[in-house]
Amino acid sequence: MTNRDESDIARTYLHNAQYEMNEGDTVVYINMPSWTLAEPIDCVGDTWRSLHVKMHSDKIRSLKSSKFSSKLKELPPTPPLDKNGFLREELVGMKYVMDLTPSIEGEEVVYEMAEMSLTPGIIAWWRSQDAFEADPAAVNGHDDVCHCGKKRPHFELADERFNIWSRPPDHRNIPDYCPIRHRICILRLLYLIEGKHVLLDSAPRVWTMIAISKIFGCLGLMVRPVAQWLLMWRNSTFLEVLPEEGLQIGVTFKFIDVTRFVFEILVYEKALKDAGDSGRLAAPNTTIFGRKSRDAGDDLDNMVQHAAQALVQRNSSVMTLLGSDTVFDDMDIPEWKRLAEVRRRLAAETDSHECAAAVVVLDQLKQRILHFWRKNILEEALGCLTGAECGKVDDFRFRYVAPNSRERLNTIYDRMNPVQKGMCLFFHNRINTIARTGPWQPGPLTPESPATKSLTFAQEYVGTLSVALKRSFEKVVAARPQLFADFDRDLETGAASRNPFRLVKFDNQVFGVLRECVEIPRNDFFDIPKKRTPSRFLTNHFLAFLVPDEVKFLPVWAGGQDDGTGRVFNDELPPAEDGPDTGFRGGAAVVSPSVASMSVVEGLRGLDLESVLASETTSMNVLKDGSIIYNPGRVIVDDESIHSETFTETGDDYEAARWEM
Repeated sequence: MTNRDESDIARTYLHNAQYEMNEGDTVVYINMPSWTLAEPIDCVGDTWRSLHVKMHSDKIRSLKSSKFSSKLKELPPTPPLDKNGFLREELVGMKYVMDLTPSIEGEEVVYEMAEMSLTPGIIAWWRSQDAFEADPAAVNGHDDVCHCGKKRPHFELADERFNIWSRPPDHRNIPDYCPIRHRICILRLLYLIEGKHVLLDSAPRVWTMIAISKIFGCLGLMVRPVAQWLLMWRNSTFLEVLPEEGLQIGVTFKFIDVTRFVFEILVYEKALKDAGDSGRLAAPNTTIFGRKSRDAGDDLDNMVQHAAQALVQRNSSVMTLLGSDTVFDDMDIPEWKRLAEVRRRLAAETDSHECAAAVVVLDQLKQRILHFWRKNILEEALGCLTGAECGKVDDFRFRYVAPNSRERLNTIYDRMNPVQKGMCLFFHNRINTIARTGPWQPGPLTPESPATKSLTFAQEYVGTLSVALKRSFEKVVAARPQLFADFDRDLETGAASRNPFRLVKFDNQVFGVLRECVEIPRNDFFDIPKKRTPSRFLTNHFLAFLVPDEVKFLPVWAGGQDDGTGRVFNDELPPAEDGPDTGFRGGAAVVSPSVASMSVVEGLRGLDLESVLASETTSMNVLKDGSIIYNPGRVIVDDESIHSETFTETGDDYEAARWEM
């Protein structure tokens, strides 16, 4: 069966709802609005008309929805002649009546329209079929009111869809709110209540159904359909291209994996923009990488803003530390501390020419090491991007960045300051490359490195000074053997060390610390292998690792500390100029369970779709505002959620869900 066939069947079921839903003790009305222009028709020209169906009141009551409870009315023993199309004899045996026709005035209308209003990204998500090869069954559906059948075939030809940024066909220019779409999605909700299948073949339909289920207080009915929709072939890219909408979905259904994933994207986008130089601000409502952004709502925006501020301050402290004269002291490098102790003892011998000469050489060595660190390691890591580094990122990025906002990644990166670059994966990848080889090893850093010659010279110069210091130290020991008699004795021979600074050991210690900072830590939350590559498809240029001080702004159920009281937002953040605390070395390794180190598809696969969560998202098995679908012996209360503790990455579904990089 083709997607078109399935769509035609689903549409026929909706037009014939009174025959599909003709059992129960409750009559439900949904009246269509009057129209003054063209009749509201579907793709094949059938008109949407007012309808009535029958339902079971016990299924409606089991939802514990205040909205449905207020609408459910008892029928009198002798029903009056019905104005909505039912004959008096057809109402015999009916106990209840429920009019679900949306209001046309009042505050309730404003709220419902705001909830169901489609964002530009939702409206345009049909383009993902070509942009990201998303499953057409998930994104290609037409709106309920559609005139495509009058002007063109029901389907778009491939060559007409190929240029995804061209002017869309008329039937794709749908309004953000449609009263017919509103009513038909209410009917779909009734189908779900009665246990019938509902076709969700487009982002606008999914978005509207989420809003409808939220308005009627039965989100649990949509948990499984929404999760399945996100799991459809490459449709999880929705979360990367439209993270604001993804965050709203994740928070609405308390999807831990989705919420953390899109939260990290939004926090890094916001932090990158906030960390920019004031004279070079990105365009309004546009991220630094060109993605069109939007407000996710005051509460969610506040959560992202606080986390981004914490991220900027953390990264500012780290980058300030890496460029300071005390970098090796702050990194707690034992060999550097040992060198400081040598200098202290030498400087105390004010009457010794040998000690004074050794101090001069030692200071020269320290300055040369710091200069080498800043000029040949830090600046190299912060340098311009190569074509190999940014080419593939641009290929993916241009799939969701509008042509008028496109700018090459290397151009954007060149404008970034060190704090911003420190939030990108390129800087950390380069540090990792240096850390694997060691900077004082022969050979260039990279084949395209512009600093190859100076790097080799600096290596030789540092090594020469290290040897010179050793010779000066030997003269000091010969002149004053008691000065270092207790200094680093060899465990086998008992002799004191005659090498005041071991360059190779220093190298291993420094870059051992850096390796801890730049390698992906083991994620016990999902049991991810330590060196697993982050499985982002379109946003893999972000570092996207948040520490607990940034994750804490998430709700408790998502692993944060926001318990609803707002206290977590009142904690003052330390100023960036104070520098990092003693947790720098281990801080980068104490990373929160980041969904960046796993595929979102894996996370959703791990979510037991039968174990629906939270008080407002309960389905029909509810007890005291808690779901018992997951386990009859355990109630899932409002501030608790369920996540997967295991997942598999060996199945066909997993492989099918990953991009070929």
